[in-house]
Amino acid sequence: MKKDVPKLSPGSQTAALEGFHAVVNHFAPKMIGFSYHGMLSRLILAALHFNENGMREQATTKDGKKRFDIVFPKFKRGEYTVREVKVECTYDYVKKLMSSVEERASQFSMNSSVVVQRQPAPPPLCSVYHHPDKTKAVEEKLSRFNQQNFGDDDSSACC
Repeated sequence: MKKDVPKLSPGSQTAALEGFHAVVNHFAPKMIGFSYHGMLSRLILAALHFNENGMREQATTKDGKKRFDIVFPKFKRGEYTVREVKVECTYDYVKKLMSSVEERASQFSMNSSVVVQRQPAPPPLCSVYHHPDKTKAVEEKLSRFNQQNFGDDDSSACC
């Protein structure tokens, strides 16, 4: 089994997933809160960008030699790592996306009475949980502590 487990999840799968997460963080930084529809749009753009640029070729010099770069990651404490230099990113998906938006927009006039309905945002995940009354929850907590014998029977000294 020790020999089989490394074969089930090769490093390339993890690297590709981490690469996609980096692209998502580029399009939707964690420090900014987005609405449901804003986040959905950014995730779709990140997926389009990653699908187009995820498997870029290694860049070459004018002589046809493959390009490499030396980097000094912090975790190596002064040691270096050699990385492949990839060709520049392409953004052809933007042209296709814009042409489909223009095509869709041309179907409607500016004073059209047709209103495009968007899907409503789903409820927050926490909405399925029961939110108890605060007074009741505090009483239950205090009664639980009073049932245990800590040597101090004065419950008013607690809070």
